[in-house]
Amino acid sequence: MKKNIISVLLRELKLNFNPGMISFFFHRITGIGIVIYIFLHLWTLSAVVKGRDAFNHSIVKWDNTLGHFFEYLIMIAVLYHLLNGIRIIAADLFKLTLFHKKMFWAFGIIFIVFAVYSIKVFF
Repeated sequence: MKKNIISVLLRELKLNFNPGMISFFFHRITGIGIVIYIFLHLWTLSAVVKGRDAFNHSIVKWDNTLGHFFEYLIMIAVLYHLLNGIRIIAADLFKLTLFHKKMFWAFGIIFIVFAVYSIKVFF
C-alpha cells in the first residue's frame, strides 16, 4: 500500500503532537509554499520580455484585495520559515537543544507580533 507524504506527515503530527513536531510540520509546509510562490513570481515577472504594457497588465491582476491577501500569506510563510530556521541553527550551533521548546515559544511570540503588525501594512 503506497502512502502519500501528506498522510504520513499528518499521522506523525497526530502521534507526536509537541512543539518540535509542530515546527517541523509547518517548516515543511511553508517551504513548499515558498517554492510555489517563487514559480508564480517568476511566471508573473516573465511578462517583462513581452514589453511594458504586458508587464503592467500582469502586475495589475495582483493589485486587489485577494492579491494583498496572498502577499500577506507569503510574508507570513517567509517569516515563520525564517524564524524557525534561526531557531534550528541556534539549537544546532550553540548546543541549545535543551532549550528548543522555550525558543519555539519565544519565536512564536515574535512571529505573532510581526504577523499582527503587518496586517496594518498589507490591508
